[in-house]
Amino acid sequence: MRCGRVLARVHAQEPWGDLRYLAVHYLVWDRTASGCELQIFDEPDLHSAFELLLVCG
Repeated sequence: MRCGRVLARVHAQEPWGDLRYLAVHYLVWDRTASGCELQIFDEPDLHSAFELLLVCG
């Protein structure tokens, strides 16, 4: 956790295998914000999710 923000991934299970998961969304939320502010990024926009995660203040 950095600056109170948390990064999580949302996965979809591939139909061809039990242990195959594909990241479809990334979530960044601020645990310290009122209402737990949540931002959702599609998989192609992972870079933006990491940028938001690392920005403090």
